[in-house]
Amino acid sequence: MNVFSIKKQIFWGGNILFIAVSFYLARVLRFGDWPDFSSVFGMFEMTAFVLYLLTFYVFDLHNTDNSTDNASYFLRLGLAITIVNVPLLSLFYLIDVRPYGAGLFFFSACFVYLLTFGWRTAFHRAFTQNHPRRVMILGAGIGGQFIHSILNDSPNYRVVGFLDDDAKKKGLNIGETSVMGDTELLGALSRSRAIDMIILAVSHFVRPETYRTLSAIKMSGIDVFDLPSFCETALGKIPVYHVNDSWFISEPILGVRKTIYNQKGKIILDKLLSLIGLILTAPLFLLIAVTVKVDSKGPVIYRQQRVGKGGQVFNLYKFRSMQTDAETNGAVWATQNDPRVTRVGSLLRRLRIDEIPQFWNVLKGDMSLVGPRPERPEFVQDLLHDIPYFSLRHVVAPGISGWAQVNYPYGASKQDAIEKLQYDIYYIKNLSPFLDFIILARTARIVLFGQGAR
Repeated sequence: MNVFSIKKQIFWGGNILFIAVSFYLARVLRFGDWPDFSSVFGMFEMTAFVLYLLTFYVFDLHNTDNSTDNASYFLRLGLAITIVNVPLLSLFYLIDVRPYGAGLFFFSACFVYLLTFGWRTAFHRAFTQNHPRRVMILGAGIGGQFIHSILNDSPNYRVVGFLDDDAKKKGLNIGETSVMGDTELLGALSRSRAIDMIILAVSHFVRPETYRTLSAIKMSGIDVFDLPSFCETALGKIPVYHVNDSWFISEPILGVRKTIYNQKGKIILDKLLSLIGLILTAPLFLLIAVTVKVDSKGPVIYRQQRVGKGGQVFNLYKFRSMQTDAETNGAVWATQNDPRVTRVGSLLRRLRIDEIPQFWNVLKGDMSLVGPRPERPEFVQDLLHDIPYFSLRHVVAPGISGWAQVNYPYGASKQDAIEKLQYDIYYIKNLSPFLDFIILARTARIVLFGQGAR
């Protein structure tokens, strides 16, 4: 579930606490005293503390998902701790800032290793083996069936039943879940504490008495969501087929507000980080150019038209990864193991370095580092016609990476475009410096571990 869930906050909080405690215990073990806790945090500790949190996030060590086995987690944790400490130790010795020897680095790293791994083990025993949240869905129509299909695949939720005022639906089975009756059962169910959450998935008229009952239930401590709000809070996306114009009017859309960050801060950061990115990757350009040329005929840099902010068409740059005759019969969606991709192109895509020239697009102002991925004009016309609210992707600058890219596996079809649009609208609605940072950190994780490439 999303990064703001209570369970993730607890896990994050535990990691933060145990990293801080590790610095304190390292000082105790190294010098044999019990100093005041606040006096322990000098320049080294604060720098290391920030680096630990960033590296843990990039290596997905804050994830509460228990699908990763302990051996894999143990190895990634060790690599992350090494990445934090080796450069930090080298830097401190290089500039001759050594308030203490390397022993403190070693002790603190050992404590971070042991305490955070122990915390993960204890956390999963305490939290992931508990009972899933019991959910009642109001409405057994298209919306109710949609939310049921999502929750049915999640170990964190269990749909206990549907309520629907349509008497014809009583007793109807949706999967293994049945329609128990009408909304008059709400009061009795809430009083018996048989449910933890109610999701209102009704698109038609809802009786005032039902709203009053739901208000009372919410005041009793049971979570109540409408369908779009639940998807936004729990899944990090907006279901485009289950919202309407009035929803967009009533909801705050942060991405279009005239804030300092939207109008100046984001643009300045984009250009600064893109310039740094071009400088750091410049040594790769010659190597990539030679390998692309040797592998297949054609230009090194490939230009392709994409649709940007306000529907403006621009040329997107990337290292060529396909044969030059890949689209002689017109534009087509990419496919898994696309035969048009060259041998070097496949490697470039897997490493995500075919996108490096797009730093130039950001410097030109065509793109941002973070935003909806720009689509091709040939596809946009059909998508605008077939998918509701697809045009909203064009109210902000497109990005090299985006919320859809870090949450949804790479896909290239109309159905994939629908899924990605739901994440893109979530991004536009909640755009902020923090969300941009989260996306960049997750992008670094994907690049490191090669997830989602095609």
